[in-house]
Amino acid sequence: MTPIEKNIIVVDENGNQLEATYPKRAKGLVKCGRARFINETTICLTCPPPPKTEEHTMSEHITEPTLQSETLELTDEYILSQIERISADRAYLEEALLSLNAIYSGGPGDVGTAAKAEGISRVVKAHQETNRRLLDFYESLYRDRHPRPVTEREKLLATLVEQLSNPAVSEYTKDSSMDLLADALKG
Repeated sequence: MTPIEKNIIVVDENGNQLEATYPKRAKGLVKCGRARFINETTICLTCPPPPKTEEHTMSEHITEPTLQSETLELTDEYILSQIERISADRAYLEEALLSLNAIYSGGPGDVGTAAKAEGISRVVKAHQETNRRLLDFYESLYRDRHPRPVTEREKLLATLVEQLSNPAVSEYTKDSSMDLLADALKG
């Protein structure tokens, strides 16, 4: 396999010859508007390349990660506003519906149309799942900030379970506790 040569001459706007480049690179520069072909083997850059003033080695560019000193205060207002923002976000649904409307069917058996519709459906489902998880997260933050009080029934159940697991409690007391526990679970 022969190596590709840098056989395209590169000149700047003033006619100064720069380093040669590969044909594919030259075509890319012309395509993106950064150069124009003067002839088959020469391109002219529309803006000069940046000057190389220093040599940089990779070790000079390594930076240590820093922690952000900015902290976010979780307030009820913030949590509720995030829940509201997620709930109100309907733009992706409108975009999906517009995309579905823009799909033109080629008739019965048009596999491409069905695949496009299925792809849009998967995107919407994934977005819905992400929103559901975000809502669950914010709801759990809110519940953690506002724990509900323990009911009398829950206190009774905890006491009964504690008695039943204590080996020092007599069998008679355990039987009575089991009866109370069964009654508590029914009601």
